[in-house]
Amino acid sequence: MAPAILALQTLADLDLSECAALQSAISRRRNFAPRQEILAEGAALSQPLLMLEGWAYRTHLLADGRRQIIQFLVPGDLIANVDGVSAPASIIALTELNLCAAPAAGSEGSGLARAYAAMRALDERYLFRQITRLGRLSAYERLVDWFCEVHERLARSQSCGGNAMTLPVTQEMMADTLGLTNVHINRTLQALRRDGIIETVGKTVRLLDHGACQAIVGHRVR
Repeated sequence: MAPAILALQTLADLDLSECAALQSAISRRRNFAPRQEILAEGAALSQPLLMLEGWAYRTHLLADGRRQIIQFLVPGDLIANVDGVSAPASIIALTELNLCAAPAAGSEGSGLARAYAAMRALDERYLFRQITRLGRLSAYERLVDWFCEVHERLARSQSCGGNAMTLPVTQEMMADTLGLTNVHINRTLQALRRDGIIETVGKTVRLLDHGACQAIVGHRVR
């Protein structure tokens, strides 16, 4: 089953007709190359989009070239604007990816309607989580919290293996996400490996001790 459907099914029960509608939408997928812009900041989005495969990210670019990466998007994520409100940030493809127009939710209380509502609620929770990371957590806590969030989101679409996840994210991008320098990210990753919190092999990160993660960032890890 497609990762996007698996992700939505973790949020609400979908009936056969809703699964069929999703499969039909997936058959009309759109492909994007790495670094290709999916949605420009300030543009209108005519209908919600569903991430199918690959990674993207929301970003705000400052006039002097600095950027803040606000959020990464993974399979199963919904890209949706509030009606009449333009996009608050640009969305850029990180890897080769494909997405499709999300099928209509149908009647209120339907499986898709509940899944979309749950996804929007999760987006808000992740945004508040990012604000807290940037405003109050140490570098060590920021990385642990971010790794836990990414794992939680990839697990929803079965896009990771156990506690291991493959991240197509450079240390520079981690720095732009977490408000740190590249050097600080590198040193903090070394500290996490030394303390037995994570293990890294190439682009694969394995969370070695969820209990330790809980102790570091508290009840916000789910």
